Amino acid sequence: MNYWVTEPNASLESGYPYWNEGASGKARFDVANGIKEVLDANKLYTYVYNWPEEPEDYFGRRFDGLLGGAKRDDIFFIQWPLSYTSDEYVQHLYDRIKGLGGRIVTVIHDLDSWRHPINFNEQRLQNVLANLNQSDGIIVHSKPMQERLEQDFRAHGLEHQPYFVILDLFGFQTVRNQYDWQHPFNREIDYAGNLVKAQFIKALSTDLKFNIYGQTDAADLSDQQRQNIKFQGSYDHEAIPQVLTGSFGLVWSSDSYPGVTGLTGEYERYNAPHKASMYLAADEPLIVARQAAIAPFVEKHGIGLVVDDLSQLKEAIDQLSEAEYHEMAERTHRIGNLIRQNFPIKRAVIEMIAKLEWN
Repeated sequence: MNYWVTEPNASLESGYPYWNEGASGKARFDVANGIKEVLDANKLYTYVYNWPEEPEDYFGRRFDGLLGGAKRDDIFFIQWPLSYTSDEYVQHLYDRIKGLGGRIVTVIHDLDSWRHPINFNEQRLQNVLANLNQSDGIIVHSKPMQERLEQDFRAHGLEHQPYFVILDLFGFQTVRNQYDWQHPFNREIDYAGNLVKAQFIKALSTDLKFNIYGQTDAADLSDQQRQNIKFQGSYDHEAIPQVLTGSFGLVWSSDSYPGVTGLTGEYERYNAPHKASMYLAADEPLIVARQAAIAPFVEKHGIGLVVDDLSQLKEAIDQLSEAEYHEMAERTHRIGNLIRQNFPIKRAVIEMIAKLEWN
């Protein structure tokens, strides 16, 4: 029996595919590395491919080549979604693996039908769920994500019940100075990532100082707003943990201030943002919304602040003593070591193999 893990193979640009498209490339790179390290898995390349009208015999020859080395009972870890491929391609991949007698573990990065429901009519949603439901196991971010997927399966008449394993957080492989790791308690807040999801920045309290990492145009900010917001520019994913200078990393997606609103905010009820792992890889305590899927993990491990909305932020930080912050930072450092070692996906795949093979 062999193990396989999908990796994107795109020739559109140099370097690892999708590296500069948000967290997409880095997250897939780390997941694939973790699975290869633990299981000595083979690469199963997926391609930028979209030909909805491709004849059936063309599809057959294509997948004969792609899966030429596969055998019955092999386990395939499919990183979902398979970016820039057609729904038909994904369906044929899943069908062909099952036809060979292989088993499928789907590793969820994102569920686009939840993030962008306007792009999914009922038929397309049915097709997506039917593909996911072919999985023997699904690695999800959180318990709420598992429960909603199970609900979606039932609502669409899909009775197969895959095994589920909860990831909690993604790993974030990087190297960090272990002799000078602790952040100062300067009460500054770092925010790094896609600023399209951060419209709330324009209304942040001027009582707090923010460091913003990412591409943005600050022209629509008032002079008063610019006094407490420092735009630090863009960095490569693996460089970010080395340059963050604040006391906390803000994990927040919202269309407005101070609460969590909009589809991106709603998605955080299920999602484990890659941004959280990036901050933890930098040994930086988190600030998260109470409704977020990762909030229970943050509270359980004491690695950050959990607030109902951003209007509570100043008071929450002011109530924290320097000694309390350093204790929080020590706990964050312990979790950060595991994040840098890519522990979450390694644990999850071993747990999934136990469900499939050991029980």
